[in-house]
Amino acid sequence: MQVRILALVALVFLAAGCGDFVSETKNSASSRTSQDKPSFLFVITSNHGSIQKNAQGEFTLTLDHSDIQKVLAFSDRPLRVVKHMTGEELRQFWSEGNNSFAKDHPNATVVINQHLQTVIITSLNMTQKTMTFRVEKDGPQSLVPMSGPVQVFLDSSNPYAEAEA
Repeated sequence: MQVRILALVALVFLAAGCGDFVSETKNSASSRTSQDKPSFLFVITSNHGSIQKNAQGEFTLTLDHSDIQKVLAFSDRPLRVVKHMTGEELRQFWSEGNNSFAKDHPNATVVINQHLQTVIITSLNMTQKTMTFRVEKDGPQSLVPMSGPVQVFLDSSNPYAEAEA
């Protein structure tokens, strides 16, 4: 009986010690991540846009700049930052930092008239009237020229990330 009680007491102390270790590790990890800069994903909506192929065989995605409702930027967990940007702010963000979209082109999903296409966006240009992305296919599917209501979902970017050696 005493052996069982001693074993039970030892088990309780062992479990309590492990709990503190797990809690301490978890707290260290969460405090470390809370100091990190956010990594943003982007959503752009427009009542009208188009994917077109030019004479050189290159594709562009053009959105009517005056029609762009807003660029929504939201961060990955655990920070969960949400903000609205203008197209001009996205253009400025495009080339910021060591891990910019200009250096490492983003993946994107483009939905036009409920038709989904995955692309790589290689550039962003803006005029007073349009926001134009140069796009390439991402995967085995061909790009299909079309126009209509558009939603663009861009992968994440953390311009504050350290450059890889």
